[in-house]
Order: sequence, then C-alpha cells, then structure tokens
Amino acid sequence: MKELDRVLFNLKVEKNQLSNKIKSLEKFRGTDDWNKLSVNHKQLLDIQLQAMRTYLETLVGRCLDIQERINNESISEENKPKNNEESIVKIIILED
Repeated sequence: MKELDRVLFNLKVEKNQLSNKIKSLEKFRGTDDWNKLSVNHKQLLDIQLQAMRTYLETLVGRCLDIQERINNESISEENKPKNNEESIVKIIILED
C-alpha cells in the first residue's frame, strides 16, 4: 500500500470514529441524564461538541486533499496539465 493510501485509510478510520462520538454526544444531549448535569457542565460539553465538529471538518478536508493527490498521481504524464493554468476536471454523471 502506498504511503498516501495508508494515510488516507487511517484518516478515514479516525473520521468514522469521531463521527460516531459526535452522534453519541448529540443523542445524549436529549436525555434525562443530560438534564441532570449542571449548566456549566452542559456548556463545556457544548464547547467540546463544537470542537469535535471542527475537528471532523478538518479530517474531511484532509481526506479530500489526499484523495486528490492520489488521483493526480494516477494520471499518466501525457494527460497531466501542461502548465499551472490548466486543470483537470472530473465530471460525474448520476443516473436517475
């Protein structure tokens, strides 16, 4: 496995684990146990949740960046852009 593939795999595992933790905390916020917490503790958990969401967004961005690098590396030299002004465009057709 190439280095970038390994890094991407690890990031996706981390992203999925974090996503599950976020879902758990969001679900917990609507419970009786949540209502038993002090206002301060609820505020701290809300801050933690927001930080986790920001962290998740960062992981998603890193995954996209690495995937783009992997895709660009797989393009043959003859199909690569000739200069910095050209760019590769991917077109995805979704069928109904």
